[in-house]
Amino acid sequence: MLSRANREACERATLPAYAQALRDRGVDYGMDACERDYRIGVIGVLVNLYGPSSARNSILDAFWAWDCEAVLSEAEN
Repeated sequence: MLSRANREACERATLPAYAQALRDRGVDYGMDACERDYRIGVIGVLVNLYGPSSARNSILDAFWAWDCEAVLSEAEN
């Protein structure tokens, strides 16, 4: 399991590369959309996670690091 700092660093490095790879293949997918979709994915994992506490803690860290609460607030409006 990655530390919180390593996990966040990997995510922050990987997401732009992922979005760029999609754009290189003709998919119109900007960083705002990529980050929002990632945040929604974090929420989905959090909602459905029944695994060990270390995995739950990692996904909770991602929830807060990616400000997923803001996405939930958007859904309320």
